[in-house]
Order: sequence, then structure tokens, then C-alpha cells
Amino acid sequence: MKEQPPFDRWLTPVYGRVAFPLLRRLQPVNPLGVYYHIVSDARVPHVDRLYRFRNVARFSRDLDVLAQIYRPISLHDFLASLNTGIALPKNSLLLTFDDGLRECHEIIAPILKRKGIPATFFLCSAFVDNRAWAFDLKKSVLADALSGTVLQPRQKCALRRILDGAGLRSSDLTEAVLGVDYSRRLILEPIAALLDYDLDAYLKKARPYLTSDQVRELLKEGHAIGAHSIDHPRYGNLPLREQLRQTRESVRFIKGRFSLDYGAVAFPSSDANISRCFFEEIMADVDVCFGNQGLLEDAAPRCVQRMTMEKTDRPAEAILGESYTRRLVKRAAGKGVVPRPVV
Repeated sequence: MKEQPPFDRWLTPVYGRVAFPLLRRLQPVNPLGVYYHIVSDARVPHVDRLYRFRNVARFSRDLDVLAQIYRPISLHDFLASLNTGIALPKNSLLLTFDDGLRECHEIIAPILKRKGIPATFFLCSAFVDNRAWAFDLKKSVLADALSGTVLQPRQKCALRRILDGAGLRSSDLTEAVLGVDYSRRLILEPIAALLDYDLDAYLKKARPYLTSDQVRELLKEGHAIGAHSIDHPRYGNLPLREQLRQTRESVRFIKGRFSLDYGAVAFPSSDANISRCFFEEIMADVDVCFGNQGLLEDAAPRCVQRMTMEKTDRPAEAILGESYTRRLVKRAAGKGVVPRPVV
């Protein structure tokens, strides 16, 4: 992972000590939606190459900082407010986790229990019980394996042919593998074969996702569950029909498997460029949607934007301060609302 840029060292205290305490009062966000994917002190090959995540100590401190200022609420509290029109408590916080990785049960849930904080966990329906796994986790594992492998000339040429054929022409083969997107995901299997890497064996051993029993335990502890698509595509690259299918089928699976009386979905990868037509059609199937474009308002009703608490080693105050600053700048530029184009 890339090191923190030098300018970050002076920006961090500015964001944390100046921007955050000032801007959260000048332009409050209620509820504040934040999201993580994973928390771990260990190496996680299927995530390590994708983004920087929090260790246990940093995550615990994040929660302490958030709980000092914000009031954690459950998804049920939020839905009750939406349905009744009763205002949320001031400085409400919605804590969410995407992808349904097993650390949510093994590491995150015990910390939340100790601190008395409810959360919502969003699951991809195809990956529950480790029946399959996402292309981006596969490419992280393969990039990890590739970085520690000395390829024979014929292997290197064959790998480059596969990548070039998919339009991935980086001189760095590891970076090229990490450039594989959802539409080109099928090339990961021949890449694994070329490297003599058994992806099925990794899935069986690592079991990266939550099991149904673990999900049920999270529900018993008072947390909420939502859908995160079938298999984690970038919605903006899909036609409307496929966006709707991914959403409806995953919500239907999650509600049926876990006997839920509510439907919630968080968009995977990005919710940019999702049209107004999508929301007009999908709201018959879900109660609320969650995006990931920071502290912005959304032109679509019942779509809540969230900010990430990952991808950096900054303390929570600085992450929040930067997000509030971005919000201020976007609003000043007339871009404070996520647009939903008509298609």
C-alpha cells in the first residue's frame, strides 16, 4: 500500500483540530452515515491489495471519537423516523459495514457489543456461506501471489497476452491484474491457472464471508442486515434492467433467508450515475438505499449517502474533518446534491 504523502502530515491536524469541530457545527449532517468493510490486525490477502483498512486499536478509537459527539442509532430507528416523519435525535450516527466479511462477526461485533453500538451489515447474496466470492477479492489474492512469484519468460508472455487481450496494458503486471474490473472478471480464472494458483482452495480455507449462522447471531445481538447486490458489480456500468435485477434478487434473498420485515440495500463500489428511473422502480421493493459519495445530500428520496472511514491511517477526527471540508467545497460549487439523471 502507498505511504502517506508528505503534505498529509500537515493537513491531518488541520482537518482534525480545525475543520472537524468547526464545520460539523456550521453544516450538520443528520444522520451521519459512515461505513467500513473490515477490521483486522492480521494480513488479509483477499483485501490487502484493494484498500487500507483499520486495525482493532484504530477502529476502537474511531468508535470512541464518534460516540463522544454522535448518538448511534439502529437501522430500525432510522426507518421508524422515515416512516413516521418524527425527527431523529440531533447528531445521529448510522454505522454500516459493506461486503459481509467474516471479520464482521469475529472481530467487529464483539467490539460493538462492548461499546453498546448498533450497526447494519450489507451482504452480497451470492457470497453468503462462502458459496462464491467477489472478483475484486480474487484479484487481490492473485496480485499478492504474483508479487511473490518469479515468472518464467513463457509465463510472463502468456500473462501479458491475457491482460493485453482485456485492454490492460500496464508495464507492471501486478498493477494490471489489480485493474481487472467486473466486466473483465472472467480473465481471473486463466490467470490463476497460469500461476498454478487454486482459487477454490483459497476460498475453502480462508472462508472470507459470513455464514448464515453468523448473520443470525448478529441479528440476535440487535444489529440489522441489508443487501449489497448479488455479486458486487459497479452499478454505473450496468444497464437499468441489470441494476434492478441485482437489487431485487439480493434483497429478496436476504429478507427470505433471515426472515426480515424490512429491505435495505447499499450500493457496491459506487452509486454514481444511477438514474432516477432506478429509484422510481426499486422503491416498491426496498425501504432505504445507501450510497458512498460522502457527506452529500441525494436527489433520490430515501437514498442516504455515507462516508468511508478507511483507505487512510488518519485518525477519525481528521477523516471526518476532510469529509466535512469536501462537503463545504462541493456545496459552494453547487454540487452538494448527488444528481440522479433521467435516462
